[in-house]
Amino acid sequence: MLAPIASLAMLGCQVAVVDLGSNHAPEVGAGGGDAGPVTTSNCPYVTEAEVQALYGDPCNSTCAEGAGTPRAVMSSAELVAVISGQWRTCGGELPWDSDAGSGVVGIEFQAGCTIFLLHDAPDGGVVRGIQPSDQGTYNVLETTQGSSITRRVELFFPGSAWTVAATTSDCPHRMALAALDGGGGDFVGIPSGLPPTN
Repeated sequence: MLAPIASLAMLGCQVAVVDLGSNHAPEVGAGGGDAGPVTTSNCPYVTEAEVQALYGDPCNSTCAEGAGTPRAVMSSAELVAVISGQWRTCGGELPWDSDAGSGVVGIEFQAGCTIFLLHDAPDGGVVRGIQPSDQGTYNVLETTQGSSITRRVELFFPGSAWTVAATTSDCPHRMALAALDGGGGDFVGIPSGLPPTN
């Protein structure tokens, strides 16, 4: 491996060696000690049928209702399913501009890990923003330590990223996003923006 690098250096090419790490989990020592947390970040593949099955049957709700019983999420795929759909902002400190002048009134999560900021539509509903700053992607960040697993959502917009813990309830149909560095927001599910049903 050194010969090709040396020949490139002789030709005047700049060479940067980057350590990409390993995709293998660290091994636990013979003494049985804890190897520390193992973290993965990806977009779990979830079919439309799986989203429908995992999503459940949440009730229509309003921002005036308090948070319901938090839903226990057993997998990354289930987390993607329960946050899928359109959510209207009830309040909070969000990293995107959500003042009255911007027109941003919520967020939409899609299976396939795409996100859109939502704006009011003339008919009283919501529409996806069409500006690059209104669109992004997300991953599920899963950390395993021993038998404990935590799942967070990493949101990526052009020029920014936001890592949050997402908690949902079915009735009232609410979602809370709590950022690791403070801030966050409360949302209510928009019935017309729910994943399709059979």
